[in-house]
Amino acid sequence: MPAPGYAAIGEGSAMEGVYQYGDEGKAAPAAGGYQSMPGNVKDAVSAMMKDVKIYTEPIQPGSEMSLKDRVVVVWESARPWGEFFRPSAMNKPPAGEMGARFSHNVETFFYNYVLLAVLFLVSMFFIHPIATLSLCVCGAFAVYAYVLHPEPIEIGGRVLETPAKHIAMAVLAGIALLFGHMGGLIVSLAVFLMVVVGLHAVFRDHAEEPQV
Repeated sequence: MPAPGYAAIGEGSAMEGVYQYGDEGKAAPAAGGYQSMPGNVKDAVSAMMKDVKIYTEPIQPGSEMSLKDRVVVVWESARPWGEFFRPSAMNKPPAGEMGARFSHNVETFFYNYVLLAVLFLVSMFFIHPIATLSLCVCGAFAVYAYVLHPEPIEIGGRVLETPAKHIAMAVLAGIALLFGHMGGLIVSLAVFLMVVVGLHAVFRDHAEEPQV
């Protein structure tokens, strides 16, 4: 039976590929390894991410999971925070192991990164409330239109099909970008995730045994 914090709700087959472990229970590096980093940053990221397999059912708009189940799965799929922040597991990776380490850690700690992004947005509400509210309104509309009601919805006697939903979402996002200054918040979130995910995924030793 999986330890608390490691399990996720849903069919077992859906979780296959989230964590890759070798015969001895240790994390297995990506096939082939990585001997050198490409010179181009885009190529480097693509090379590290090509073998990553992540269970994304809870955050897919078209998923049939309920909103409550999505929240529970995201929370329970995150690894224990003591394991995430363990100082003894942080070290500089050998050059040939960097790609495999990055790929494994993105798979393993993906939902920890998701929760950190949510925490970042909550903290930004006290710094940029209008931008945060604009993003929340867009997010709430997306959840309502694509998650809670993936089928056509009726508003004011008119039925909104999927193309109409896309148009409404685009108009709302455009207003939020122009008047809610949401663009700056999105850039800040992207930079935050690049720094946090990049540093943690590279320097967190994936070969260390997790402490259950």
